[in-house]
Amino acid sequence: MIWPEDAGRRAVAERSGGRCELHATHLGAEWSHRRSRAQLGTWCPTNGIRACRAGHAWLEAEPTLAAAGGWRLVHDDRDPADVPVWLAWPYPGWWRLFLAHDGEGLRRHLIEPVDPTVHGLPARPAVLPPLERAA
Repeated sequence: MIWPEDAGRRAVAERSGGRCELHATHLGAEWSHRRSRAQLGTWCPTNGIRACRAGHAWLEAEPTLAAAGGWRLVHDDRDPADVPVWLAWPYPGWWRLFLAHDGEGLRRHLIEPVDPTVHGLPARPAVLPPLERAA
């Protein structure tokens, strides 16, 4: 299924409950592509992360570090639906797969837990996105 931008944004916002999927304590106001548009990334929910401003800025500035958590696919030809991602929200502290679907049953069918050992992953990424510092 080809996802128009507005439908992809709505699906990711619903999946995240409006929270940042990198920082559970923050509201997620921004869409972040796991595979960038320059690398032909789509608006499918499997290719999107809901991020707070600080999290999105970090993902843009540190794509290689972000790849360790599945938040970015840098020079990675795999389908985003096949690449586990570490989520702080809505299922904190575990690797998940975003499942491809036809738009029906979004909350029931979009996120699946992953055993990190099956995928050769650490229990948690070595680097987590930094939290925004209070001034």
